[in-house]
Amino acid sequence: GQAQHYTVEGNVCYRDKRRTVDLHDYTVEGIKDGEVWKMPGSVGGEQLLVQNCCNARIYVLDHINSVNMDNCTNCTVVFSAVKGSCFNNNWSDVHDFTPVDGETNWCLLPFTVTVQDYMTVPSHRYCPVITQVLSRHILLSWNRPSHFACCSIDLSLAGDTSVVPYTWGPHKNPSGESCLVTLFCDSQQSQRVRAFINCLKQDNPACLLLQTKEGLMGPADAERVFLSSSYNHVVGRGPVVGLYYDGPNCILSCQRVNTDPHYCSCLVYVSNSPAVARSQVDDFFRHAQLGLLC
Repeated sequence: GQAQHYTVEGNVCYRDKRRTVDLHDYTVEGIKDGEVWKMPGSVGGEQLLVQNCCNARIYVLDHINSVNMDNCTNCTVVFSAVKGSCFNNNWSDVHDFTPVDGETNWCLLPFTVTVQDYMTVPSHRYCPVITQVLSRHILLSWNRPSHFACCSIDLSLAGDTSVVPYTWGPHKNPSGESCLVTLFCDSQQSQRVRAFINCLKQDNPACLLLQTKEGLMGPADAERVFLSSSYNHVVGRGPVVGLYYDGPNCILSCQRVNTDPHYCSCLVYVSNSPAVARSQVDDFFRHAQLGLLC
């Protein structure tokens, strides 16, 4: 056969091929009684360092790797962008990397606390910045954002208008009946999820939304969770959204909302028995937590 010709190069360190990062671009330092905005594209998944700040608010409007805070007093960092689904909110998964015996580095606030107790709508001098950001948001359709004056921008901390659904988290001990609600994929899936959540809140306020998750399911996943092969074909359409509810008469309330003529959809699964609902919830969210629903 023909001789093979090889070119031998020295060892290549791919770390040397990474782009040069100016740490100054990712550092917020020495802010006293002020606000700092990191605009979309300004962080790009890098690490952000906040140091030597006091009474400062830092609004991060871009996805990040992590935030390191050093020698800061009474500072608030607000995050508003992630690369993922708004239904995959893992706020309750907290890992303390520096535990101290006899001390607590973090705690859950009482359920009576509201967002307004710790955050305020940004000051008016930043409204043009907010207009610019909101005009790029995929859920909005403002053609000429310059028409919106600062005072006319509808900024709100109200939970009912939040893009991310309000969840109580697994720290809220289930005290009633569990129910799994699964909404299958179509072009109106996100709107249907929000409509279901709002309708159930009106129908049965005592039925609490503990957790949400969006992910792909295979036929085997569907059979395991729904205890039937009837949903094998519909899970192939795309990601499903699972809602974990708990409260008195939870299953009946969820079924009533799903059969409401103003909402009724055949692309929804609701647990039909308290005897199996809890195991369905555990199965769905355990596999979601392990990344088996991806």
